[in-house]
Formats: sequence, C-alpha cells, structure tokens
Amino acid sequence: ANVNTVFDAFRKFYSNGLIPRDHLQLVLKCLNIEESLLDNAPCVQSKGDSINCEEFLTWVMGGLNPTAQPARPAPVVSAEEPPFDLVVLGGGPCGLKAAEDAAARGKRTAIIEPAPAISGAPTGAHSKCLREAVLDGAKTWAEIGETCQRVKASAVHQAARVLKTFRIAVFRGQGTVLDEGRVLFSPADGDGVQRELKTSAIVIATGSKSNRFPPTNYDLPGVYDSDTINELDHIPKVLVVQGAGIISVEYALIFAKLGSKVILVDAFSAFLPMLDPCLREAVQQSLSRAGAEVIMGKPFKTVEAADGSSLASPLVRIDIGDQVLECDVLLSACGRCANTKNIGLEALVQKGLKTSRGLIEVDANGYTGVGKVYAVGDCATGSMGLATMGQNQAARAVRALFSDSKISQSKAVKPSVVWTIPEMAFAGITEEQAASDGLNFGTVKVDFKRGLKGCLTNQDGFVKLVFCRTSGICLGFHIIGEGASELVNYGAEVIVSKTTIFQMLRFVFPAVTLHDLYHTVAAEGKLHQQGAHNLAAATRWRQLKELVQASIEKKNLGITVYQALEKAFRSFNKNSSGVLSAEELSQALRSLNMDVTPEDALEMIFEVTRDRNNSGLFISTFLKFFAIGEAAAEDPPRIGRCSTLEVASSLAAQVQLNYFDAIVLGGGPAGLKAAQEAGARGKRVALIEPKEFITGAPTGAHSKCLREAVLSGARSWNEVEAVIARTSELAHDEATRMLRTFNVKLLTGTGLILDENAIRFQPANGKEEVCEIRADAIIIATGSTSNRFPPTNFSLPGVYDTNTIVEVSRIPKRLVMQGAGIVSVEYASIFAKLGAKVVIVDAFPSFLPMLDTSLQQAIKQTLDSSGVEVIMNTPFQKVEEGEGSTPAAPVLCIDLGTRTLVCDMLIAACGRRGNTQNIGLEALAEKGLQINSRGKVIEVDENCHTGVGKVYAVGDCATGSMGLATMGQQQAVLAIRALFSKSGLMGTERVQKLQPCGVWTLPEVAWAGITEQKAQTDGINYDVVQVSSSATLRGCVTGEEGFLKLIFDRTSAAVLGVHLAGEAACEMVNYGAELVNNGVTVYQLLHFVFPAVTYHEMYHRAAAEAKLRLKGCTDLSMAISLKKAVSAKRGSWAERRPTTPLNMEQTLVEALQKQDTDDSGLLNRKQLHAAISSLDIMDSAEIEKICKEATRDGNLVDYKTLERTTSSAQSL
Repeated sequence: ANVNTVFDAFRKFYSNGLIPRDHLQLVLKCLNIEESLLDNAPCVQSKGDSINCEEFLTWVMGGLNPTAQPARPAPVVSAEEPPFDLVVLGGGPCGLKAAEDAAARGKRTAIIEPAPAISGAPTGAHSKCLREAVLDGAKTWAEIGETCQRVKASAVHQAARVLKTFRIAVFRGQGTVLDEGRVLFSPADGDGVQRELKTSAIVIATGSKSNRFPPTNYDLPGVYDSDTINELDHIPKVLVVQGAGIISVEYALIFAKLGSKVILVDAFSAFLPMLDPCLREAVQQSLSRAGAEVIMGKPFKTVEAADGSSLASPLVRIDIGDQVLECDVLLSACGRCANTKNIGLEALVQKGLKTSRGLIEVDANGYTGVGKVYAVGDCATGSMGLATMGQNQAARAVRALFSDSKISQSKAVKPSVVWTIPEMAFAGITEEQAASDGLNFGTVKVDFKRGLKGCLTNQDGFVKLVFCRTSGICLGFHIIGEGASELVNYGAEVIVSKTTIFQMLRFVFPAVTLHDLYHTVAAEGKLHQQGAHNLAAATRWRQLKELVQASIEKKNLGITVYQALEKAFRSFNKNSSGVLSAEELSQALRSLNMDVTPEDALEMIFEVTRDRNNSGLFISTFLKFFAIGEAAAEDPPRIGRCSTLEVASSLAAQVQLNYFDAIVLGGGPAGLKAAQEAGARGKRVALIEPKEFITGAPTGAHSKCLREAVLSGARSWNEVEAVIARTSELAHDEATRMLRTFNVKLLTGTGLILDENAIRFQPANGKEEVCEIRADAIIIATGSTSNRFPPTNFSLPGVYDTNTIVEVSRIPKRLVMQGAGIVSVEYASIFAKLGAKVVIVDAFPSFLPMLDTSLQQAIKQTLDSSGVEVIMNTPFQKVEEGEGSTPAAPVLCIDLGTRTLVCDMLIAACGRRGNTQNIGLEALAEKGLQINSRGKVIEVDENCHTGVGKVYAVGDCATGSMGLATMGQQQAVLAIRALFSKSGLMGTERVQKLQPCGVWTLPEVAWAGITEQKAQTDGINYDVVQVSSSATLRGCVTGEEGFLKLIFDRTSAAVLGVHLAGEAACEMVNYGAELVNNGVTVYQLLHFVFPAVTYHEMYHRAAAEAKLRLKGCTDLSMAISLKKAVSAKRGSWAERRPTTPLNMEQTLVEALQKQDTDDSGLLNRKQLHAAISSLDIMDSAEIEKICKEATRDGNLVDYKTLERTTSSAQSL
C-alpha cells in the first residue's frame, strides 16, 4: 500500500509523464539508494535528461523496493569480452583504493563485493559517526541515527562517484579464487548465474571480522560484536564492553557521554600497552571522569540471559569469577581476524601462498608470492589493522603490478589516532620504547593552554615530545585533545624527515593554531637537551654561571667557574659544613641581585641532586653540574691566587642593579619570545612594556576571541566579553609564568633609547624616578599601530581603528568596515554572525589580491551568505556625525560620493605601520639605523640586526615580519641566537622559505606557497587540483564544507602551493607548507599515510588526482575511457595495421592534428568524434560520450590535452 501511494504521488506530480533525471537522483539520495542505479535501468537508456515515469515505475515494480538499497542485477560477461586486467575481492577502503588506482592507469578493473552498497568506509567508521553525533549534542537515538544515515549516504555517494569516474565494474556477490587468473563470481541475490571472470591479476582485500571467543553467546538478545554493533537501535542503560582495547575505549566513552553506565572488562592485566604512558594515563582519567569502570585481568566465566530477559528488553548476566555483572547490552570487542575463509585460498596455498594467524603473508608491496595475486588491508600482514595502512598497501600493489618504475619506500612512521573523547593521536616511539632501546632521550610535555589557541578554546590537552638528547632529533609525538588527529600529521612528517628540535624552531606556524605548540615543545626540548628537569631552576643556575664567567673574564681572576662559586658560597656556609642550605643559597644569590626565594633555592637544589629529600646542597656537587670542559679541581695552585673575599667582591662589582645582558623594548609576542630566549641562555634580561597586563598575544587576538565566542554560540556582548576575559587571563598567566621561569625582569613603563647600550626608563606609575638602564644588547620589539587616513574623524563616538577596537562594548546594528583587507573581512564575517548589518568599503579595486582566486571566491561567498555588502574602488569623501548622535548611541554618516551610508559603528582597518616613533631611534639613526618609509619599519638584515652595535629589531616594527606574529617570534629567536649563540650552527640549518598564512573568517582560509595567479605570471608549467572536504570520511562525518586546492609543477611534479578553506584550514596548512618547503612531489605525497577519518586525507586525494593530471588531463572520466580503449585495443589494432610505423598513441595524435584544419589547437565535438573514429578502437556511442564530456564547458576542446593524456598512459 505504501509503495502504491508513493507511485501515485509520482504520477500526479509528473503529470506530463517525464521525470527530470536530477529530480530522481535527489529522491534516490534522500532514500539512501545509490544513484548509479539509474545507469542500469533500461527505461533510462538514451533518454537524455528526462525519464519516462511509467517505464521507471514499471521497472521498480518488477522486483525492486524503492525504500531499500536495491541489488544490482548480476553482470554478464560475454564469451568474446576480453578478460579484466584486475579483479579486486572486497569493496572496503583498501579494495576501492586498489581498483581506483588500477583503473586510473587505464586498466579494465572489477570489484566483487557482497554488501548491497560500496562506501569505502573503514570498519571503525560507525564509532566515528556516533562520536560526531555526541559532540554535536545528540541525546536521543533518533538524532544519532540521523547522523549515521547522513554519513553512510555521503560515503556511498562518494564511492559511487569514484566507481563511475574510473569506469570500474561492480559485481555484487561472492568471489572465489579458482587460480591466479580466474575468479568465480556468485551473485548476492542468488538468482543470477555464477560467472567465471578471467583476469590478469587479483587483489584480495576482503578485510576482517570481529573475533568471537567463548563463553560469550552471540545469539543472545543484547549481545553484539564490533561488526553487529551497527544494528543497535537504542542507548543502553548498562553497557558491558568485553575487552579494553582501542575500539572498546572508544565505544565506552561515547556511550558514557550518552548516559549509559559503562563497565570495561578485560582478561589481560595490561591496559592499552601500545600507548605512551602519558596517553594511557589520560585515557584512564577520561574514563574515570565519565563514570566508566575498568576491570582488568578478569576473563568471562559465563554469559547467559538473565531472568526476565526478552527480545524487546534484553538482560545479559556475566560471571567474571568474583562478581556477576548484569547489563542490557554486551559489546564484545576482542580484536579482529582476517576475513579469508571461503574465498578459495586453498587453490593458491598449493602454489606457495602462506598464512600467519589467519593473515595472508605478503611482502612490502602486498605480493603473496603466487602469480599476480596480491593481498592488502586487514586480510594481509603489514596493515596493522589501520585502513590507511591498507590503502597504502593497495597503492603499492597496483604500482608493483602495472608500473615499470622503481617503487619508492613508504614512510617509515605512520600517524595513528584513537577516537576517544577527547581524541588522541601518536606517531613514532613511546617513552617506554626509548628506554627499552637504551636511547639517550628526553621528554617534554606542553599543555594546549600554553598556546593562544588553547587559551581561546579553553580546551584541555597536551603535546608530548620524545627526542634524542644527543642529536636533538624528534623521535615521537603523543597528543591528546580535540584536533589531535589533524595535529599529529605534521609530527609524523617531522619524525620521518629526521627533523631536530633546532630545525623546528625555524618553522613558523600561524599564531592562533594548535600547531604552534610544536614550536613550544621544541623550545623546551632545547632546554631539556642538557638534562634540565625544572626549567626555572635550570635557568637560574645557567644565569649564575654566565654571571660568574663574565666576572672572571673581566677581572682576569685566573680561576674557573667552579672554583669561583666554591669560594663565594663558602662565605655563606655559616657552620662550615660544606653543605649549603636553601636559605643560605637564596641569600648568596640575592647578594648577586638574583631574585631567588628559599622555595626557588629548593628547586635549584633538586635540579642538581635529583633528590627531593635533600634540603641542602653539597658545594662539591658544583663540579659535576658546572662541568664545561675545564680542569675545575685539577689545578689547586690557581685557587690560591685570589681569596674568597676577592672573588665575592669581584662578583659584587660585576652585578649592577641597572645593568643587563639584554633589554627588550616591547612585551608583545616577538618581545616576549626574545626575552624568553635570552633568559633561557642564562642572560640577565629586562623587558620594558607600557601595559601592566602583559599577555604576549598578537594584535589580531581580539578578532580571534570574538570569532571563538561566535563559534561557541554567543549572541550577546556579555557572552563575547566572557570569552575575551577568559582568554586574556589565561594568556596573562602563561606570559607571567614564562617571565618568572626565565627570570626576566619586567619593567612596566616606557623606554627611550639613548645609545646602543642605554635606555632611559620612565615607570608607568609615576611614583618611581626616571632612571637609566644599560645593557650589552637592545632588542626593539615595539610592534605596530593602526594607520589613520583622512577624512575619517577618529574623535567621533562610534569610530574605531584596529587598536581601539578592543574598547568596543556592544554589538552594532549597522557596521561599516573601512578597508577590504584580511582584518576587515575577519571582523565583517564575525559581526555579521552576531546579527549586525555589515558593509565593507575599500578605495582600491582589488579584493584580497594576495589570496589565490579560489580563496577570494570562498571568502566572497561567505560574506554574501552572511549578508555582507562589499563596495570596492570607492574612497570615503566625508565622515561626520548624524542627526541625534550621542556617545551612548552614535549615528555616523559616511559620504561615498554616489551614496551615503548610515551606521552606528565604523571600524577603520587600513593596514598598520611600525610603532617606531618616540622611542629614541634618532640617537641610532646617526650611527646607521634606517627607517623604511613604507610602513615606518626598521631596516634589518636576515638576523634582524639594525647595523648599529648590538641593536636588533624584531616583529611588526621591523622589515621581514610581514605583519605576522609568528614571523616576528621567529625573528626574535634569530636575533637572540645571533647575539649569544656560539655553536656556529645557524649558517648550516635549513631555513623555511615559505610561511603558512591564515585568515580567521567563518569558516577560515589558509595558504602556503604560490597562488595560481603567480604561477601564470611566472610562466610556470603548472596544473591544479581541487578536492572537496566531503570527499573524505571526516567531511562526511562532520558535514563541514571546505576544499583543498593543490598547485603543482607539471614538469617536476613538485607541490608549489596549497590553498584551503573550511574549519581546521589553519591547522591543515602547516603540513602543506612543509610539503612546499621540502619540494615534495605528488608521487612522494602518495606514500604518506594519514589517519583514516581526518581532513588531511584531502592531501592524499589531491595527490592521486594530480598524478592523473600531470600530463595535462583535465577530465578524468574522459581520460580513463580513452586510455582503457587504447589499452584494450592495442593488440588487435596492430594486427589490422601491420605496416603502420606509428603506434596507436602516435596515430591518435596524427588524427587529431589532421582534424585541426585551421591550426588553432582546438577541435569541436564533430572533429573530435571523427579523429577518434578513424582509429576504430571504440563504438560510436562511447566516442560520443567522450566527446560530450570533453566539450561540456563549451563547444571546443584543446586536443593537446588528449595528446598528453594518451602519451602518458604508461607513466600514469
């Protein structure tokens, strides 16, 4: 009855008897029916864009249920049809990858898959769907089911697109290997006839299935395994999970978030032994907070239905020995086993195929050792149960089968992800592995809130680094927190490339990203490299050493650091015991003007002794701690050259209250970084900053706070201010902690440079006297200030610039942004989301010219969708108060010449200039310091030296920073190293030439490398690929829109630029920047394995498509069709033309050129049809299809594309 009702509705709606094909595709998609179904319907053959309604309904009534996934009729392979080049058993992620890569090479490919629909999704996709639903706030099973259905439909749609694009034949049913050249196909519906498929090669990709161990009875209601869990249709009250592995923990945390009482039970005692101890501890804490109970070392004794259990209301009783558990759902997740039974392996075992623990044994390329039979994914050794590892195997297998070129080695380190809540990820070795291998290693752990992004989002998490103390090479990264799955990919690339912590410090990340934590761990790793445990304590010891060393050199005392300290400290050892108490150590250091409390001294004692029980320090231990390659205690006669009093007085003379090794002018991100770097080297540092509340946050942090508030659902200004206050407080705490850690003296006030060694300091409170402070070096980091151009009157109420925007205390009704740069579009998109009507006005004609056209368009679409109007090439004529304007309720009238805008707020964002006035630069200009007239910035060299004495300038006030906070921070590191480093390594280290950039619009965009416009201007032989985020499983799960555009060199295949739009773009761009800087090719990119459910998969998909386009292919479907025809017909064509000296590809080129009668390089559809027809390699209908695709954007096609496509068939 329901079917008839639906059909009657069809007939009524389409009363003219025709259904537009796109209408029907939408209907099928909504019903989760694969759209490729239409390709098999006899009623749609050669019907164009419309389908006969009655014929279609008759066909459906012939046995198909329109509300369920229809089974495809069993294909028939005619006797005269040529064999396949490849038959793939299994349509999972690995099987689909193998088929796609083979078909992309022009090979005739088939997939045999028993499931009704191919999605290419990995086994663990179900838990990711549930997880996403929970994170989106789902509370009911209906909401969860909606997410799962959406993801499944999207994945099926993407897989269908791949199958159609690459012309892959799909056989729905069971495949059985008869021998290395034949596969028996049995249709899934049982109605079709079994067929024997002949093939040149076979790839087995049958995946895995859940282990089932006794005594669990899987026939009981309420009992599921990791395969059947997707049949669960409710949120359990009590869930028992058998096994405490990764899958178990994922489901446990998900259902605990949904309100279930969760108990994990495992027969073994070790909990997640493959994880680093810090991740293991973090997971245990997450389970504890979620109320989940974990029982280890307790195998199940019995599993049976409890009293009162029914099919509708199951109740399961589980005996684990010392207690009995009852639940309504039992999930058995005890690992998985290879799905290799009943697929005909017996025929291959006789010829040498081997299995190990159920897995097919294969080599590095997936080869089984028998004929041309390969095995990949969960059914083969080497995949580690990871979908992306299996896909990597599939790509290598296809290359081994069909490529003559040498197969590159896969990346040795693969990132892994555990989709807990929050997620965690890791790459490289654990701390336990490093210890077991006897490595000289160190570790650093940095909390997310150490970075500005963590302060903004207020999320918990950390990044842990394991590194080699000898070489500084990074060995392992272990991350927990939302975003870990995307963050880990850069870490894996760092490990693969054997990057050191010193080289990482040269890389620049966008300021407000989690990736900036890599910089932080590298900086702390550098300090820990020499064995430091407590950075503050180690810094004070180092400062003491530097102080003593300077005193010895200045006074020419003729003794060592160790000897000088021993003499000086004995004068404070009141009882002459040779042991210095914490109080005595504190007094000794305070006498040297070092701000050290007794508590600080205790930490310093621990840093030396590594023993918390020691409250005193044996003076003799200095010899070990201060060993610097000198004969400290081996030269007793020299000790007597000066007395203890002489040493103490010499040290006192060296320490001057107002003398420092370095003075930093400005406490922004670059200044704070410079102070931190210098302090970490043991230098006495003063930081002068006018603001009392120091955060180290960049100028653009305010817009990021507003953006985060909007993303968090804020709709009132009070909610926005709460985010700003929280972020500022966290950033201030972190900045204060860093200053104290590195013993930096913070001076609140202003500084005026007197000469290259002196600054006049004016305290901010006005109570202290102005004083002169001196230093060996000065680092200028005064930042920038907003440009103010006429006719804008900034004294009017409601008028702000990018400095004073922080004073805004309301959401405007009507906002005008002056300028259409990056800052403008950020604020415009944010305030529009908050409900303001926004207009952007710019005096220049070009909109964001520094961005690639694809990103320009993406931002324009974002602004359009938010109702933001953009007016270009229109300067302001006049800005004045409107009638009735008050400070509390301003009214502004802006005359544009042709129209007048009325608003209650105007923000001028017309760029920024260096904050270089009124800081005394005139005193240095006489000695050679130069100010760049454009931007008012100080001219500096590659190490930020101004050319005067030891005066350096970094950040927005200096050339080279590009207005980016992270560039300024990198400059700060370079300046301090140039000043104080003695290693000589700066000239040998790799410098990152290209820096990633981000724009925090909604959604964000980011880029690294050249734009398409730049490639065109420079005459580069380039091509582009653009991949949608929906092409990845992560995109399917989240439903987020976005894309990755990859620009690559056609000659070398090197990646030249990456351009991203969508949430997480500013995180993802860092991996792209690494590709561009290292000259990575699209071929090399294909060897990197990304975690399965991440946006980073877009890089892999883009590389795969770029590989096909390398010789100029612009339409994949057209290229595949033509190449398949060439490949299939080559032999018969040669037989028919034995005297022809040219091969088929050359003859095709000749035929195309012959049709180009006007020598334009362009052919119309008729000419293209005639050229291909002359080869007699395919029928007219297929040629017409190719011609239609080739000319779909117009009536002409550049036939040079076809030349390059066919000539590159073998290389592709």
